[in-house]
Amino acid sequence: KNDAYAMFKLGYLYSNGDALIPVNFSLAVSYYQKAADLGSAMAANNLGNMYLNGYGVPKNYSMAVKYYERAAQLGDKHG
Repeated sequence: KNDAYAMFKLGYLYSNGDALIPVNFSLAVSYYQKAADLGSAMAANNLGNMYLNGYGVPKNYSMAVKYYERAAQLGDKHG
């Protein structure tokens, strides 16, 4: 229902996995993108990390910078 935090958490679960959820970087990117579009700074930051490292997307430094800047605009205080 367009809950940015819930989408961020799903992205986080898929990017890290756990005993029940296998890592799936493509799904992580999808959920981070949705959450970032809804204004989640944490999701934008993590999406930048995905582009920086090439997890679920081709490695792309300009896209990483784009999402880090978006996170900063949204108020992300995390490095």
